[in-house]
Amino acid sequence: MKKELRYGYTTGSCATAAAKAATYMLFNDEILKSVKIDLPIGKEIEIDIFYIERKEGEVICGVRKDAGDDPDVTHNMIIYAKAEKSKEFLITGGEGIGIVTKKGLPLQVGDYAINPVPRKMIESEVKKVLPEGENVKITIFAPEGKYIAKRTLNPKLGIIGGISILGTTGIVEPLSDEAYKKTIDLEISMASSESNEICLVFGNYGKNFTTLSSKMPLVTMGNYVGFALESSCKHRIKKVYLVGQIGKMIKVAGGIFNTYSYIADARNEIFTAYLSLY
Repeated sequence: MKKELRYGYTTGSCATAAAKAATYMLFNDEILKSVKIDLPIGKEIEIDIFYIERKEGEVICGVRKDAGDDPDVTHNMIIYAKAEKSKEFLITGGEGIGIVTKKGLPLQVGDYAINPVPRKMIESEVKKVLPEGENVKITIFAPEGKYIAKRTLNPKLGIIGGISILGTTGIVEPLSDEAYKKTIDLEISMASSESNEICLVFGNYGKNFTTLSSKMPLVTMGNYVGFALESSCKHRIKKVYLVGQIGKMIKVAGGIFNTYSYIADARNEIFTAYLSLY
């Protein structure tokens, strides 16, 4: 029997839970062991608070990231939020949260990499426990982030110095095809801000054997040829080069735009069909 994979929660959900707990404890003489937050998909989850530090005028809470059964490099790291009284409501980043240095992301250059959906989650949940007439400054930080980020796509995307606070649903779907597609689309979006030509490769063979100009952005599409081409059109790429091993290219020549072997494999038939034309 196939094991059912366990879902986890995103860095955005962790930051939201930490921020909500820290804000609540800043204004209430009570220790929270867990906190409930609403997700963008309409569900409510409860997340344990791993770390609590209380000082005069501020509270820091930490949540241990649980990625479920997804092979996420941020699994088990601690995402912290510091809540402190302020004259205006503010959400910012700190140590271990990356800084955006390139155009093409849904953030401005110079911003901390706290994406729009998690930022909205943090604001919504914090304001649920914020007393009327009060404001807070929320600082999201993750000291391990500056090391863990080196094992993510952040350096390639121009996000330096740390991880991103991500998540459009609030949960991590294990081994998600959709998550990988979003990564491809993001890379193509980034590439479109640099050039109107890109090189799409299936994997390491394409990377190793491509002889195109090094100035041309290169995006790894895996097996998602059709999706990558549609994304290229969406982002107004004018010329696309496909580079990869012959087995994958033969499938594309036969109109197969998802080259996973379990989706379709007609390489011999396609090769023979084209050979018969000559």
